[in-house]
Amino acid sequence: MKQIIWITFLSFLCSATLHAQTISKSFELRYFTDSTHAAGVNGFNGDSTIFTPEQRIDFLQQYAEYAKQYYGNPDLTNLPILTEEVKLLANSMKPLPTPTYRKRIALDRWKWKTNKKGQKAAQEAAIAEWTKANEVQIINNELFALRAFQYRKEFSEEQDWRFTLQWDARIPKIQERSAFLLLDEQSNPVVLIGITTDGGCFYKSRLGLPIGVAQFDTDTLVNFKLFVDVEAGRFSLYVNDELSADFVRTLSENPIQRFFIQIPTGASIDNLYGVTYERPDIQPAKAQYPFPKGNVFINQNFEVPEELGDIGAASLVDTNWQNLRLPVSSGDRFRNEDLILRQTFLAGDFNQAILNLRRVAPYTEVWLNGQIVHVQSKKEKNLSLDITQLLKKNSNNTLMLRMKGNPDGWMLSEAWIDLIASTFIESANVHATDLSGALKIKAHLKSTDLKNSANGLWQGRINVRIFPYLPTESSNPSVNRTFPITMRLFKEELFEEIVTINQPKLWSIDSPNLYKVVISIVDNQGQFLDDVTFITGIKTVDQEEGIFRLNGQPTLLKGANLADYLPFSVDAYNAPVNPSEEWLIRIIQSAKEMGANVLRVQDFENIDNEQLAFLCDYYGLMLIHQTANGSSSTQPWANDFQKIQESIQQLQHHPSIVMWQAPDDLDFYNYIQDATAWMTNYYEQVRAVDSTRLISLTGLNPDFGNTGIPNANGTRLYDSQFRSYRLLRDSTVWIAPQVVRGNANYSLSLGQDWDEFRRSPINQKYDTLVLNYLGDSTRVYIDFNSEALEGQENPITVRATPYRYSESYQSPFPDAAIGQALTFDDWQISQAYQAFTLSEALRKKRWLGYDGLIYNQFSNGGDPTSLLDARGYAKLGYHATQTAFQSTIAGSQTTDVAYLAGEPIPVFVNHIGNRTNMQVKVTVKNLAGKVLETYQFPVLTLPTGNTTYAVGNWSSSITEAGWYVVEYEVVR
Repeated sequence: MKQIIWITFLSFLCSATLHAQTISKSFELRYFTDSTHAAGVNGFNGDSTIFTPEQRIDFLQQYAEYAKQYYGNPDLTNLPILTEEVKLLANSMKPLPTPTYRKRIALDRWKWKTNKKGQKAAQEAAIAEWTKANEVQIINNELFALRAFQYRKEFSEEQDWRFTLQWDARIPKIQERSAFLLLDEQSNPVVLIGITTDGGCFYKSRLGLPIGVAQFDTDTLVNFKLFVDVEAGRFSLYVNDELSADFVRTLSENPIQRFFIQIPTGASIDNLYGVTYERPDIQPAKAQYPFPKGNVFINQNFEVPEELGDIGAASLVDTNWQNLRLPVSSGDRFRNEDLILRQTFLAGDFNQAILNLRRVAPYTEVWLNGQIVHVQSKKEKNLSLDITQLLKKNSNNTLMLRMKGNPDGWMLSEAWIDLIASTFIESANVHATDLSGALKIKAHLKSTDLKNSANGLWQGRINVRIFPYLPTESSNPSVNRTFPITMRLFKEELFEEIVTINQPKLWSIDSPNLYKVVISIVDNQGQFLDDVTFITGIKTVDQEEGIFRLNGQPTLLKGANLADYLPFSVDAYNAPVNPSEEWLIRIIQSAKEMGANVLRVQDFENIDNEQLAFLCDYYGLMLIHQTANGSSSTQPWANDFQKIQESIQQLQHHPSIVMWQAPDDLDFYNYIQDATAWMTNYYEQVRAVDSTRLISLTGLNPDFGNTGIPNANGTRLYDSQFRSYRLLRDSTVWIAPQVVRGNANYSLSLGQDWDEFRRSPINQKYDTLVLNYLGDSTRVYIDFNSEALEGQENPITVRATPYRYSESYQSPFPDAAIGQALTFDDWQISQAYQAFTLSEALRKKRWLGYDGLIYNQFSNGGDPTSLLDARGYAKLGYHATQTAFQSTIAGSQTTDVAYLAGEPIPVFVNHIGNRTNMQVKVTVKNLAGKVLETYQFPVLTLPTGNTTYAVGNWSSSITEAGWYVVEYEVVR
């Protein structure tokens, strides 16, 4: 059972065990003193603190220095997973299976071109400006120097914050130097890049000295790429994608207005391209800036684009177009341009042809064989178009997509055409029902086959085969079942069956076993007519005895929210490619390295939820998935329940999804008349599609209006305005099967001080409701947004990116908590504050017995509350969360930060999992790591479940005032 238990110790000691195994380690930084000021309750801040602001700064400095060594990240430059490992994982993934009998035309490779109204005339005018001195001419779409050439290029806008600029240059072996300069308004140099006569590249330092940085072969096309931080007065230089100058000082810190080049006879330049990034608003209410938006301010490739004319015409020539592979996204480079994708393919014979597009951007046109088929007016996750009438059988066909440029950009994840027989599967899904290996197969079938039917009926069979897929793929099915079917012609028929895998390998975090399920239609002559394929897994989730269980095993849901963020990349200029797969693999593996087992996600705009769910299936990470609602409104009745059901059906086969959740922050009029009806409707709609997952009826902050918030068993409502309870008569949906509890509990975030933290989770909004939820022996209680604490990024890891020195939307809360404002140079103190307060808050929630702890943000660009910075580097808060996420954790069961000599310090241990024996050890060290005192408690037995034990008390005899480290170790 989930409980807090005071126990008697066993009679034997851990010291009797010859080979003790450490299963948990953590540390706390505390102030030891013999002053009576430390007697009683105290905190880091608030009315009860004994620390001055200067002492708090000193505390955080000492915490940062100790924690960096303790966590093995001395420079705070560790990537939880290296880029090479990410690429290796991405390249070694199994390909998703395709249908065997359904004829499918894969549309993953396209010819592409961008187009913008008036671009031909604009490019001609721009080239004429370069060539007007008759010193250069365009040869092979490069600007070729007929003689020594100098040119100043005015930028369309002054660069005074951060920008990237890149160009290609081909320099001959000649006894003349080349130079590329960025100049200020008075034409004074700010950045100077030079090339020597032997192909050496250098920059000029602020002292005026040339600093050699790279060497390349002459007469080859070389790419130069600059990231310039005007505000910091620094720049980075890449030569052929190799970092050659790492955030070195510019010649001055003046805004940059123009680009100057000097090249010798026979040299050429090409592909001059620059993106400027918008400076964030520094007003506290608007200062969060995790998504830096870039705008193209120069784009010169010395090639006059062709006038495409009628893009649907069969005479359109695409022989010189470039090639790409889906998925695509506009990014900053292409956002305001149309992307035209074109492909010619051979279609065989078919009865019906369906074009499928996934993650379709608004303003997308679909053309087939010169005719427009569809115009998409809004973003759509899945679009299926019947193209039977326009697709030519046994002939070549030309398909074209035009995604129109717009401020929000565009994307396309996947495209394919299904050629369907006259008897076919319209839709299907599959999911596990229990641990026995039972899979529920559901398929909608249809036949229009007049030739092979009698009396309006078509008869045949459904074949279901299930193959092992991960970790080892097999061609021998574990299941091969056949079921007779009879269909009324032209009428959709529903097929439902349970098939069982004998001795199935279960899907779990540590062993993500997956199966391939193939559902086929077979006629009575044994001919396979159509099939669909799913990758799925066998797992169950429940909340028996008020504990979250995966496959019947007690599990703490531990993780973070994932934002709709794809990282900045200075390389996304050649083609509109989408880097999401590698980034999502990095996120998943970084979360697992942190000890997380779940991510909480919403219906994303820029991330493909289907792709994310499969990657979580594949690598072993659970998802709490908010259902797509078809509306961004906080008004609950604006939600489209059909969209919700469609979203669930699309993702239902993914074993990684363990919970469906309603949208965040729905605004109800009241609980009794409004929220009850809406939640009942939501619950019934979700259960009608999927009865196997847990359901959260609320998002982060349930706001039930003027009647209050219900308690765990739905018998009373708490009204925070009047601090009173009233009886609740109808609690049917609130206590319905599989419904979980959850809120956003900020213990030390958003202005909460230590005195409020000591009282938490009791507060005015919820009174004692959270304790009531935690004590519920039938339902889990999850903190869906467990803290939101700022930790500024390491400027080393994010330098030469737009995320450096991002502002915080939390101002002035951290400053007030610390006692003084932190500057950007205080980033280590900021990270120490995030790690320290996270450690304290999560430790208390562990001893209170929370069943799920989901941190505010895992990765969210420049948002300083994230645990990873914009490039995936771990902050101290990442490591603190990693410690708090251990299955077993021990620590002080007090919020005091200062200890009086001789004061009894209570110790707890929280264990989630199966029954085990363990022992808690306490070690006191000075900041240099010298052991001063040790304490060892007797061995105790912890039962299966989520249980917190009061281990006992220890006290220190140290009287010399100062900061000390208390380490807690659990061994067995």
